[in-house]
Amino acid sequence: MSKIVYFLIFCALCISGCYQEPRTLTLDHAEAYVYSSQSSTQTVNQTNQDLFEKYSPIFVVEENNKPYNRIGAPKIRRGPQKKLEAYVDPAQHPIFVQKVIFTTKKDSYTNLIYRVHFEKVPYGLRPFQITAGKNVGLLVIVTLNSNQEPVLITSVHTCGCYISMVPTNFLRPDAFPLKWKEEPKYRYGEKHPGMLHFPSTGEGYHPVFYLRTQTHRVTDIFVEKKEKIHAQYHPVGMPSTPIQLLDKLPVEGEDSSLSFYYQDLSKGFVKNSLKPFEFLIISWWAFDPNVGNDKKYAPASELHKRFYTSLNPAYWQESDLWNFPVAAKFWGWEL
Repeated sequence: MSKIVYFLIFCALCISGCYQEPRTLTLDHAEAYVYSSQSSTQTVNQTNQDLFEKYSPIFVVEENNKPYNRIGAPKIRRGPQKKLEAYVDPAQHPIFVQKVIFTTKKDSYTNLIYRVHFEKVPYGLRPFQITAGKNVGLLVIVTLNSNQEPVLITSVHTCGCYISMVPTNFLRPDAFPLKWKEEPKYRYGEKHPGMLHFPSTGEGYHPVFYLRTQTHRVTDIFVEKKEKIHAQYHPVGMPSTPIQLLDKLPVEGEDSSLSFYYQDLSKGFVKNSLKPFEFLIISWWAFDPNVGNDKKYAPASELHKRFYTSLNPAYWQESDLWNFPVAAKFWGWEL
């Protein structure tokens, strides 16, 4: 690549906040979103429900008084020209769940997948948000070993951006990267812990994610008892919902349903989730005109573009998060 290309990449990272010292959160209007097994739609299998609830993430959201910061409900409606469109309603707060089991040469694992969505990353010049766009989302994946102990906590935006994999004290020593040190790590401009420590019993303790206003970036992660978080922040329930429901959302005011994702040439991308600034600044050197667009977490066969987590096209396959053990190895973790 030429020096000009490298300079433009550096500028893109700078304006997106990736090369700046993290700003301390303002938590005066923060609220805590907590898992609720009470769902007004389809129910989750009880055995899975107990497991999902036991390790469910808690989201402490900065400036929750602003609607675009609230976890919301993906919905389908008719727009001004009667065209069907997807949007996220911040008045409701579901959390979508999914369980995936996989096996490696070392152990058998269970991924507990939690998906939440937000109305948007707002447009603006001060601060400029390169990820501005609608219907954005966040995934948290809690990886359990065969003893059902959490060993790896992964967070990633549903565009595949800003991935962070944090080990726990239950991860076996031979799974760590070479020369790994337990010290805080910078993840695209945010400072995350080097390791998360769960008590030996683990009962009542949850990974707590602090989310930044506007961008919904994970700024920090702790392990804490739910009761302590309730004492610090007003709790907001997140009804658990099977993730498959996103493939069949009811159309408002009609006796029909539609997927939250496109089914045509843009198969697997979230409807109405365009990222114009990422398209203009990043797409041409990342060789992906859909860069930054949120998508379904699914096998590559169900997507127009696989769920890659590295912008380098040479590593799209290795960093495909659906093939979790391969992606974990790509990022340094030998499960």
